[in-house]
Amino acid sequence: MLRFINNYLVAIVFLSVVFYCSALPAQTDSRKIDSLKEVLAIVKSDTNKVLVLKALSASYDCSDTMNKLMYANKALQTSINSKWENGMISSYLVLGKIYDDCNRNILNAIKCHEAAAALAKSSGDKFDQATALEYLADDYFALAQYSKALDYYRQVLANNPGRPAILMGTLGEMGVLYTKLGDYPRALSCYDSSLKVLEIFVDSSKTSDINTLQMGGLLITIGDIYLAMAQYDKALENYNNAEAIGLKTKHKKLVLMALKSLGNTYQSNKDYAKAIRYYTNAIEESRQLNDKYYEANILDKLSNVYLSLGDAAKATVLSQSALQLAEKNTYNDQLPVTYTTLGKVFTSQKSYTQAVAYLQKAIALCEKTGALADETGAWESLSATYKKMTEPAKALDAYEHYITDRDSLYNIGKANELTRIDLQASYNRQQMADNLENEVKMQQQRVLTYSGYIGLGLVLLLAFFIYRNYNTQKKYNRLLSKEKARHIAHMKAQDNVLSAIADIQAHKVRGPLATMMGLVQLFNHDDFADPINKEVVDGLDIVSKRLDTIVKEVIYKENKLRSQKNDDPYISAITNDKDAPDN
Repeated sequence: MLRFINNYLVAIVFLSVVFYCSALPAQTDSRKIDSLKEVLAIVKSDTNKVLVLKALSASYDCSDTMNKLMYANKALQTSINSKWENGMISSYLVLGKIYDDCNRNILNAIKCHEAAAALAKSSGDKFDQATALEYLADDYFALAQYSKALDYYRQVLANNPGRPAILMGTLGEMGVLYTKLGDYPRALSCYDSSLKVLEIFVDSSKTSDINTLQMGGLLITIGDIYLAMAQYDKALENYNNAEAIGLKTKHKKLVLMALKSLGNTYQSNKDYAKAIRYYTNAIEESRQLNDKYYEANILDKLSNVYLSLGDAAKATVLSQSALQLAEKNTYNDQLPVTYTTLGKVFTSQKSYTQAVAYLQKAIALCEKTGALADETGAWESLSATYKKMTEPAKALDAYEHYITDRDSLYNIGKANELTRIDLQASYNRQQMADNLENEVKMQQQRVLTYSGYIGLGLVLLLAFFIYRNYNTQKKYNRLLSKEKARHIAHMKAQDNVLSAIADIQAHKVRGPLATMMGLVQLFNHDDFADPINKEVVDGLDIVSKRLDTIVKEVIYKENKLRSQKNDDPYISAITNDKDAPDN
């Protein structure tokens, strides 16, 4: 009893520590690690050890990748030793994510995810199989092997794991991939499908606030695609729907994103009055949320709107405010954009020295971060500034850099286009192969179906012949039986007739014959005139007539027997003949 209580307490402590540690942030925490090590020392079953080892691996952040990998590998080895498939699958998934997120070793990550996918498939675990396939797709996406990435994404969809989160995530990633390649129609198709899945899930969910927010984010993404396609009405429709969801759920960040996107759309459509209104509202929302990044970004966009309107003073104030926030918070992706905006603002004010300084800063930072599109814009603005400074050599040099960067962007676009065409061709080939395979399967099925019909027909035909032969044999047997009965009846009748003839011979013929023999003995051969001879002759006459009658009776019976061969055997053939002549 004491042992049972101890085991029960150990289990309670184990579960409490594991759940508590799982709820803590995914970062290195010495207290959490110490607690898990204490639990690891007392647990007995391999299953629990695997759970603790995975929790220990998750307790270290990427700065201590060695320990993360060590505990994840121990969890895997323990699962292998205990032949626990679910443990092996989850351990492979953990290892793969460590290689992805911490080591940037995508090839090793692929090996782990492939192993997890194979195990999950063999064990019939659709959820983990879909998860592993999705990770594989992400890995190949990171390697820019888009064809393989799409193939794995499609396998996830074909696997149908029954989890809306996986379906939405997969469709979303496919949308990102197609957007990157500039294939906006396919991207929209993926996002629309994801939205439909989410709508169904939201309608059926009792606690749908988080999912409703996801719907708002998805609407903004769809709006961004329409904006890139210059379909402003559809972009505005999606952004407005997203804003309505944000207001309904009181999620200010979603409202902020929608307001910024609406401002972008009106700016692109050159409706500057509405752009200013939405950007101003977005700045207010960002300040309420204390979101400095969004504030810096929107201030820069609003500065460009006023620059387009020719209001350099407001543009200067706004761009400098954006610069102050970006520099203070080291927003390296925002800084070159803001430097370029300031360069254009100072160029418009003919403050060329300041303009050149900011544009050169933008170019230097872009070269460092690899932001080619921003660098292209900065070189173009610098060329325009040098041109206004009447420095044609520098303007030409800057313009050549701009052309080089623009060509690089163009080449990237062409490469993406070729990749898109190649993917489409590959997809078409796969579709053709699948269609051919389906056609072959259908043909085989048709052959099997027709063979089945033919076989059934042959069976029915065989059954017909068997039945007909059975009936024929039955009739023949019946006729044979009748003939046999006829023959037996004839034989019986013949026996009766022969018996009657034998009886006649034994009783009727013998008497007259004996009388005749006696009369012959009385005949006086020596004296024919003897009167007794006359009596003997008279007696012989009488006896011979009697004997003639008896012979006729025998002949009659014989003829009657012959005639009965063709008569019905059941008509008195076996009875004694009562129509014979009387004696």
